[in-house]
Amino acid sequence: MTCSMFSLGALFACATLPTAFGQTYTTFDPPGSVLTAVLGINSLGDVTGYYGDSSGLYHGFLRTANGTITTFDPPGSTGTTPYGINSSDEITGSAFVDATYEGFLRTSDGTITIVNIPGASQTVPTSINSSGDIAGYAYLTNGQLGFILTSGGALTTFDVGTLYAISINDSDAVAGTTLGDAKRIAGFVKANGGNIATFNVPQKLSASATGINSSGTVTGAASDVVCGLFACYGEPTTEGFVRTSNGQITTFQVVKGSFTYSAAINASGEIVGHYESSNGSAYHGFSRDTSGAITTLDPPGSTGTFPTSINDSGAITGYFLMDNVYHGFILIP
Repeated sequence: MTCSMFSLGALFACATLPTAFGQTYTTFDPPGSVLTAVLGINSLGDVTGYYGDSSGLYHGFLRTANGTITTFDPPGSTGTTPYGINSSDEITGSAFVDATYEGFLRTSDGTITIVNIPGASQTVPTSINSSGDIAGYAYLTNGQLGFILTSGGALTTFDVGTLYAISINDSDAVAGTTLGDAKRIAGFVKANGGNIATFNVPQKLSASATGINSSGTVTGAASDVVCGLFACYGEPTTEGFVRTSNGQITTFQVVKGSFTYSAAINASGEIVGHYESSNGSAYHGFSRDTSGAITTLDPPGSTGTFPTSINDSGAITGYFLMDNVYHGFILIP
């Protein structure tokens, strides 16, 4: 489901990876779920994501910290994917309606508003900050645009080529991933009201930015693979990276020579993601603290763990595979 092309055996960077003492996981599935994917967590410990039902349809859900689960769909949606949630329980994402993707905003009272960028055939909001400002990307007839839509309705669009991911912090700075020159995947950062700076990770062929925190620090994954029109080339070694607001980049791996994917970063600079086992047989979750120390994360019985978000208190959410079914989890420090 996630990065299965990078199933290559490798050597451990160290003999044993530490597991956090006293890890207590809460696992869950919305009613009727045959697949659960959790994508976001807010400061309250409320999470959002999507689940699949037995008919093959996908629905959004909100799970509050007390365990209450509310499911939802924008009108006419047959595939709802919530991506982001803020501290006010506002949720944004995309919905598949009439063979195209529409954006949506769901407020804490359950009201859903469609978010479509003028002139766009598809709109995909991917992130929302504490002020309710939304960032994402939109497909137009002549390409793609990134956008920021404030809670007051002010729209800013920007062009960095083909977009893959986008994240917004509380200062309205945006980070994401774009397909740049020579089909090289690159990260970018756009300051609030400022210019766009694209970047690559030294000695890597591609870089994908996945998150930006309140300090402007960006995280993501950098790879030795570059993709052309028909094929990908290079050795499938992927590392996590941290890029500070002054442009300094640090890379890291959990397993030397294998696959490490950094998914999210919080205000303190703590990072979560997943990595490939030394024999290439499974993925495990990890957290990385500000000193660079890495801890393995796996709910009991997991055969594949994918943390997707961490809040400023260090609470972690994501999904894991058990008995060939994906389930949601929350880990409270």
